[in-house]
Amino acid sequence: MDCHYEFLRMPFGMMNSGATLTRAVKKLLSGMDNVVDDIDDLLIHTETWEADVRTLSELFRRPQEVNFTVRPVKCLLGSRTVDFLRHSLGRGAIDLQDENVEKVRNAPRPKTKREVRAFLRLFGYYKEFVQNFAAVLRLSRTWCPRASLTS
Repeated sequence: MDCHYEFLRMPFGMMNSGATLTRAVKKLLSGMDNVVDDIDDLLIHTETWEADVRTLSELFRRPQEVNFTVRPVKCLLGSRTVDFLRHSLGRGAIDLQDENVEKVRNAPRPKTKREVRAFLRLFGYYKEFVQNFAAVLRLSRTWCPRASLTS
């Protein structure tokens, strides 16, 4: 007797599960305006409450059609501001999240190349908010000269 097994959910440990989810979400949202996605996080932005309701109705209909699950407890509806991708968004502005600014301010002085790279990734994420970012990095060589770094 031959048995046939079929996964009903993505099993843990599969190397391609992230890419599969990303591709499925992109396909699910295809053609929808005012929706931004980052893996499994979605942001809906519209000008009016009526447009919000129309977009949300469409957004909630689509997963049902393909048997996707949406967790209502993870939904934030009708908010004027929201934290998304390490930024605070709302009221026509993009701001920094205070907790991430504190991480940069309180980051220890890097001592190795690896630590410098980690700090630059942390700091560089907010480069559009730092006036003269390249000049600030040049100045940073005085507190972390390349010659003194070890791998």
